[in-house]
Amino acid sequence: MIRYQDVIGKPAISIQEGKNFGKVIDVFVNIQNLVVDGFVISDKDDRFLPYNQIKNIGDSIIFSSGTTLLPLSEKENINERKGASFLGLKVITENGKENGTVASFYFKIENGFISHFELQKNIFKENLIMSIDGILRVGEDAVIIYNEAAEIIDEMKKRNDIKIKIKKIGRSVQIFTKSVFNKKVLKDIMEKSERIMQKTKNSTAKIKDAVEKTINKIRKK
Repeated sequence: MIRYQDVIGKPAISIQEGKNFGKVIDVFVNIQNLVVDGFVISDKDDRFLPYNQIKNIGDSIIFSSGTTLLPLSEKENINERKGASFLGLKVITENGKENGTVASFYFKIENGFISHFELQKNIFKENLIMSIDGILRVGEDAVIIYNEAAEIIDEMKKRNDIKIKIKKIGRSVQIFTKSVFNKKVLKDIMEKSERIMQKTKNSTAKIKDAVEKTINKIRKK
């Protein structure tokens, strides 16, 4: 995984020309599948680098050829939005309770799929990394999370000395703390996590085919 802010400013260098075509200034995200479609590269002009042309992400973005760069006008799509637009979105439960704002997001280097969101640290002692399993919907103005995910967050907020990381809500919850949660609290957290997984099971099945088609389409390009 890589954090959104960590790709900003990286130079984009092509293998074929051995040339630096500019720096990454943003990404484009398909909001239907929550996948990074590519990067906005800026030199003299801003251009779009499709994710399927990227060979590796390290100190630089390594991609195939400068001929694969596209005009930004070709990304004018209602289903696309820039990564920067996610920052500052309110995180709200199904019941309308606010739980902070989005500070960042993480995506998988191998395919661009967003895997986690980072919640702003003004509510927590440290930022909370939350899997998209706890997220019901990412909208234009807010990220809607399951009520159970908010209950887990609330339990963690009660303890000021906690360093928290939810590695995978609903599957495994890792908590690093100076004080130890009692067994009842841990049991409650796991039960809430299981309820999230039960809620997402059906929706995950529905989007599975769409995601696989997207991956196959990317590979064929």
